[in-house]
Amino acid sequence: MGRSAFPDGSPYHGAAWCYAGTRNAVYLRDGLRCVHCGRDARGVLRRGGFTLDHVRPCSTHGIDHSPANLITSCRRCNVSRQARTVRAFSGADGVRRARNAVRRVLPAKREGLALHKAVKARGAGERVAEARRRGWLGPA
Repeated sequence: MGRSAFPDGSPYHGAAWCYAGTRNAVYLRDGLRCVHCGRDARGVLRRGGFTLDHVRPCSTHGIDHSPANLITSCRRCNVSRQARTVRAFSGADGVRRARNAVRRVLPAKREGLALHKAVKARGAGERVAEARRRGWLGPA
């Protein structure tokens, strides 16, 4: 099972373990697509939505919530992967995609927070359209 507290013992609930600006900045860095299966945002939303996946699983290597250890994943891939390594889950190709993702420059957290605020009232399906309107993603 997942952890229910930060290392200092304070609890977190659901997605609150990660600052919203960082979470959405990672989504933008990865082009709003699942790093494991490569589905774009529309496919990801059909598969349960966006999640952040730890490259080095928390259960085996401790908690590291830095953006260098986080990639965008669809819920199905994240749940299916469990505590396996990226190599064991998606092979050498998956390792290459994950390495390329974490090497990209992370957008400013304020851009991620702006995306979070812009889509909060309208739902996750608006992330891509809003990101394109603001020029954070290229055209379709």
